[in-house]
Amino acid sequence: MKRTIAILCITFLSLHYSNAQVLKEFKFSGASANQTWVGANIRTSPPAEYDSLGNLISPVRVPQSHYHLNGLNYTGEMALTLSNYASGSILAKTSLNFSHGDEAYGYPGGKITSIRESSYATGQPGNAKATLAFYVPNGSSLYPTTPAMFINSEGQVGIGTTYKDENQFSTGNFMLAVEGTIGAREVGITLSEEWIWPDYVFAPEYELPSLQEVKQYVEVNHHLEGIPSEAEVHEQGVKLLALNTELVKKVEELTLYLIQQNETITAQQEKLTALEEKLAALEQGLEE
Repeated sequence: MKRTIAILCITFLSLHYSNAQVLKEFKFSGASANQTWVGANIRTSPPAEYDSLGNLISPVRVPQSHYHLNGLNYTGEMALTLSNYASGSILAKTSLNFSHGDEAYGYPGGKITSIRESSYATGQPGNAKATLAFYVPNGSSLYPTTPAMFINSEGQVGIGTTYKDENQFSTGNFMLAVEGTIGAREVGITLSEEWIWPDYVFAPEYELPSLQEVKQYVEVNHHLEGIPSEAEVHEQGVKLLALNTELVKKVEELTLYLIQQNETITAQQEKLTALEEKLAALEQGLEE
């Protein structure tokens, strides 16, 4: 009886290739109704033989999972389509749900949801915008309403962030937003052609601020010129490329200050040596 119900349920499914050809051939195999495998267009050679219970006796190719679509398409892709026809509804959702357990003690295992960002009712391609959201049970909630990760129609990726701009999950001005700590072995940053790296500090025409000017600026503003203040960092955050550029500039300026100081110290040492030599000569003359 269960197997009959399963077959009837399959008749209500519309499974399509990406070129909209409807799959018409279904094959079933399994030890019992509770372990039924469903194969769509699973080829066997010679033709498969089934016993009275519907078990596949002599398969050459069998489904590789409990549901297996097989086909031949040289110009496109195989696709399984889930469709929600609520075209006039903003935030209409279509989900692929995962579950663990049986009918009595089933627990959600997460879901992938396509969330519309606008109405499709006009039929215009420009309105066909959606966010893919990934929901994962987190221990505190079996049915979380906040996605663990999302990708919106602008290509923005959010991980652990809940920010919304009107009806759209958003990362603000960022293509990737992470609420939390990111771990990486290496972070590579590339410069645009317009970005100026501060090697100009070493150019002969560069006007290096005097240390007196630096002192006056720090006394008034309580931070180095070009470096954001604590209040600015709390309010706006930090852009790593801009900050690193300014830090390199400060290091290069500091190198010039050290070179100047070294030249000054060397000159003073030479004068001191000369004075010591003169003093020694005078002392020798007095002794004679």
